[in-house]
Amino acid sequence: MYRRDKELQLDFYHPDIACPHLFPEGNFYRVLKEKLDRWVDELDFQPLYCPDNGRPAASPRALCKALVLQHLFNLSDRQLEEACRYDLRFKYVLGLPLDDFGFDHSLFGRFRDRLLTNPGYKEALFRQIELLKAEGHIKPDEPQRVDATHVVANIAVPSATELIRQCVRQLLVKMKRKANPLFKAFREDKEELVRRYLEGEGARPGKGRLTPAEQQERLTKVVRDAQTILAWLEEQPELHPAVAFAKELLLRALYQNIEPSADGAGYREQGEPHPDRLVSAVDPDARHGAKSGKKKFTGYKVHHLETTESRFITNVTVTPGNAHDAEPVVELVRESKEQNDLKPSKVLGDGAHGTGANRRALAEEGVMLVAPPQPRALAPELREGRFIFDPDTETLTCPAGVACRHRTYNPQAESWVYRFPAAACRACELKGSCTKGRSSRIITVSRYYREHMEAYLYSQTPAYKQDMRVRALIEPKNGELARWHGLRRARYWGLVKTRLQAIFTALAVNFKRWVHLTIAAKQAVKAAAA
Repeated sequence: MYRRDKELQLDFYHPDIACPHLFPEGNFYRVLKEKLDRWVDELDFQPLYCPDNGRPAASPRALCKALVLQHLFNLSDRQLEEACRYDLRFKYVLGLPLDDFGFDHSLFGRFRDRLLTNPGYKEALFRQIELLKAEGHIKPDEPQRVDATHVVANIAVPSATELIRQCVRQLLVKMKRKANPLFKAFREDKEELVRRYLEGEGARPGKGRLTPAEQQERLTKVVRDAQTILAWLEEQPELHPAVAFAKELLLRALYQNIEPSADGAGYREQGEPHPDRLVSAVDPDARHGAKSGKKKFTGYKVHHLETTESRFITNVTVTPGNAHDAEPVVELVRESKEQNDLKPSKVLGDGAHGTGANRRALAEEGVMLVAPPQPRALAPELREGRFIFDPDTETLTCPAGVACRHRTYNPQAESWVYRFPAAACRACELKGSCTKGRSSRIITVSRYYREHMEAYLYSQTPAYKQDMRVRALIEPKNGELARWHGLRRARYWGLVKTRLQAIFTALAVNFKRWVHLTIAAKQAVKAAAA
């Protein structure tokens, strides 16, 4: 067991005994230690460890607090190891004696892997929110704002040729480690191919720039090697899961990146990139994404909710870089409601978040989504009131009073297309002012007409302008997460571990603000008493 029923007596080397004057009342690290001790307990990790087998584990409570400090100060695992060994502040917060050797850097990686075996690892953030609610820092109905920031993947983005080569090599490595008999059989049959990718340079280019013809020749050679190993694996009855996964990555790399050349003698890169293109064999979850027309990246997106008054992050998630900003908004709000009973009166977002589906889903939860109306959601004739749409009767009326019920549905645009009769439009006196077509008039009405119209009308009010000013204050939080706490670049490979990084970064930022608010409140009480 890693915990005893009775608390151990402190020795003379414990920071609480040896140097209490260094951390007086109101000191940042003293308050941080108090908050961390309330936040996590040894018993929280009991399901992750065997109670009666193996040697005693390092304190998981101290390890969990160390991960918060790691993201608070943006340290690597080796830097964290050194800080836990030599930094008196870290020893005090973690409760380590002055002569304690601390933790080996490899222990932090194993502890993260152990956390990920428990699907409820996000509970750490929700528990922190409960403590903040108990102290009155977060109100259940407090408005919140939502935004997304990009995270660059911890990879070097390869060319299509290099990506396929990486996938071939990775497949061979998985066969060698996970299915060695299968690997030996393949090596006996294709000795030269295995030697090229595992023992030699494979199809890597030499020094100097290749001509376009040489590049195509190199790509063709790598593709044919990939096709050879895939054809051989198709004849095998059963594959190890790791080998099967590596095989699927290689198939995706071929399908999404290459096409036959014009002469049919070889292969070339696809002219139009695949929208869900595999970027790396090392980090298969990373994707190409864009925050704007000029701001493009390769990696992930971190989406988070923040309270508008106290500025605490209440929920966070991570999606691939090609995901739309609006995708996880509803799920974030619902999860906060289920876990922490938070039901914000408003959720403030930017134009990307203001889709009709999001507005309707949040309205069903009793939450108002405030975001700039999307320009294409309402036709100009509907915004200006020249054409009147009645959602109850599903009838569209033109300025001349002609009602139209004839419509067809466009599933891609999620809208109805209304077509007015050509005979009525030809004889209409208002034809020159409202008709663009020669004969009839066509108007598109979104299936989320009510939500978009309400958003447009609200955008004309002073309250909306104030909401947008409040919403813009989430941008400094994005900068804080990325610039000071290392969230601009992923530390690990894969979506799950990047999500864990985002959660602990949010925890660290919340603890920092929590400590500063507590110190400011204590100072205000002392000033009032004086």
